[in-house]
Amino acid sequence: MDSSAEQIARYHIGLGWPGCGYHFVVRWDGTIEQANDLAYMSYNVASRNREVAGICLPGDYTHKIPRQLQLEAAIKLVKWLLKASLPGRKVVGHRDIALPGHETECPGNQWPIWRKLFAPYYI
Repeated sequence: MDSSAEQIARYHIGLGWPGCGYHFVVRWDGTIEQANDLAYMSYNVASRNREVAGICLPGDYTHKIPRQLQLEAAIKLVKWLLKASLPGRKVVGHRDIALPGHETECPGNQWPIWRKLFAPYYI
């Protein structure tokens, strides 16, 4: 299901978080919504929040990859972030950096397929 940054924030606030757990949300149609300033520590990777800029692509990617417009926008966002704000950083999936006790399948079983689109930014 496609979700806006505002919808995600409402859900996360219901969990007791201070707001949206991501810095950016890339919608199905390719719209990029900034949910938090990069200087703000959002809640998206337990015990590693200070290390990451969280980008959410709403949807269930267990059996499919994100939509083309969504992927194109995410790639543009990553390129911009790495050039303008976060040089030297790399793209990782949530499950790639989750600490023991916080394991997740996010961003889904299809991540090994679509992460290739972020090369050479993926570690």
